[in-house]
Parts: sequence; structure tokens; C-alpha cells
Amino acid sequence: MADHPSHEDVLNFWFEELRPAEWFRINQKLDQRIINRFQDLIDHALQGHLTS
Repeated sequence: MADHPSHEDVLNFWFEELRPAEWFRINQKLDQRIINRFQDLIDHALQGHLTS
């Protein structure tokens, strides 16, 4: 099984690393950061591996 970020990593990224002003603005660089950091977790979820 590949190592992937946890839900805590996602929450920390969103609430600790980003400012609220960044949450709902169109920002391609931020979108790419999210993809780079969390794509493996997203893929894992879409495959049904995060049911717990």
C-alpha cells in the first residue's frame, strides 16, 4: 500500500497553512499545490480504500 496523506494532513493544510482569504479564490498555483500534495489520497478515496 502506498503511503498517502491522512485526513489530518488535509485539515492542517486547509486550516493551518492557508489563510481564509485563500479558500475561495481562483488560484491555479494553489490548485496545483493541492494536486501535488493530495492527489494520491484523492485517488485512494475514489478507489474506495478510505471507507473507515
